[in-house]
Amino acid sequence: MSVLKDRSAIINLTIRYGSFLVFASALLNIWLVMRHGELFRKANEVEQVAQRYLLQQRAVESVLRDFSTRAANDPTIMQILRRAQEASHAARQRQSGDGDSPTGINP
Repeated sequence: MSVLKDRSAIINLTIRYGSFLVFASALLNIWLVMRHGELFRKANEVEQVAQRYLLQQRAVESVLRDFSTRAANDPTIMQILRRAQEASHAARQRQSGDGDSPTGINP
């Protein structure tokens, strides 16, 4: 008889709390699906940005390749490169504090 009482108690608990468990499970599943969708959307955005950067990098590389092949033969390009190199060197010196300190760190 105790087995029957245990079964009836389990059935009563299932009837009483089962709908709450089903509702909580449904909410959890909905949240998981929405979260998965959000992660998927973010992953797609990151992939699109990465592809844009890759295309930009390829374009820059092709321009630099073309530029480097012409630079050796064109004096105007050589002059531009020389000026850019001088400006870069001057900017580095300004960042390091005009060379006041041998370590590049000013007190």
